[in-house]
Amino acid sequence: MTKKENKEVRNYYENVKQKVDAIEKSDLPKEMKTIGEMGAVMDVPNDSIIHAMVSAGDAMLSEKASAEAPKQKEFANYTPVEKQVAKMLTEDTGAAIMDSGGAYGRYWQENRKVVDFRSRPYAKVETDVDEEDPKNSEIIVYLDTFHFLVDRLHITPESEELEKKFEQYDREHPDDDYLQEMEDFANKIGENSGTVNTYNGEDALDQTLQYVYFEKDGKYFVLLQIHGGADVRGGYTEPYIFEVEEPEALMDNADLYAATGSGSDRKYWDSDDAGYHWYYEGSTAKPKNRKDAADDNGIPPNWVITKDGVYYAPTGELIDFGNDGIFNGKKAPLKLNNISVKQNINKENENRKRMRA
Repeated sequence: MTKKENKEVRNYYENVKQKVDAIEKSDLPKEMKTIGEMGAVMDVPNDSIIHAMVSAGDAMLSEKASAEAPKQKEFANYTPVEKQVAKMLTEDTGAAIMDSGGAYGRYWQENRKVVDFRSRPYAKVETDVDEEDPKNSEIIVYLDTFHFLVDRLHITPESEELEKKFEQYDREHPDDDYLQEMEDFANKIGENSGTVNTYNGEDALDQTLQYVYFEKDGKYFVLLQIHGGADVRGGYTEPYIFEVEEPEALMDNADLYAATGSGSDRKYWDSDDAGYHWYYEGSTAKPKNRKDAADDNGIPPNWVITKDGVYYAPTGELIDFGNDGIFNGKKAPLKLNNISVKQNINKENENRKRMRA
């Protein structure tokens, strides 16, 4: 062996030793270390070693996540649509060592704790109160994905037949990812198709949807996935086909409604951008009380944002939120009976008076 060859061999083994030592000193699980060390000894490219180690880590983490969130029993007394949507919401979409699910939880794990999806409120409201400057306080409205989908999706003989065909198409294309299959299938079997991921636009749903809509024989369908993971780049359910009444059936996911009062005193507002801007009874309506119209921040001055919810200042009633005219089903708005909340309203009114002075 020449001096040059000797040097190359020594460099090779030194490089392998450095890789193995670095892997061994890491806090990675034993199984991941073993794969990495074997790859280093076999002189596998670094990218391939990392990919294999991450895949092993993902598999281990997925197994652990599944054990921590056991699958629920069948959803009794659910309609076919309710049952399918609930099944998708609780589908194990896996776990990845690079996602944030370990710290914040994954949707599918949290959903497996739900006893009855039908009993959940249609909308959930969170507030971020700025004590120093109430005008900067924020309202975040989340629409419940279960209710939103159940109100819009249908399982029909036509959708079930298409579902069988898609399952066959999936078996015939084992190397394609789901989204590619969804788009190809829709283009092959139907027309006027399009792809939507609700994460890419204004969205008020509490979970991301990804779907392909298409038309066939004068009827409309969606191939739907629900994001059940942590990071939106992965963790989607298996696709399922539903019939819908129109191609835009799921496209009102950023539309919100707010209301308070009853009878002739009923007031309502709507938003088409997930609650960033609110319009009094439609964008062209002019309220008698100018404070019912949104200010530059998009929120009506008569709305008082507190840690307990959003209230209508003139009456002290709670403002209810929903979508498509559907609210949380309260027979009558809640009255403001908390003294501290009333004080917040008075303080808010005083602040506005000072700002106008």
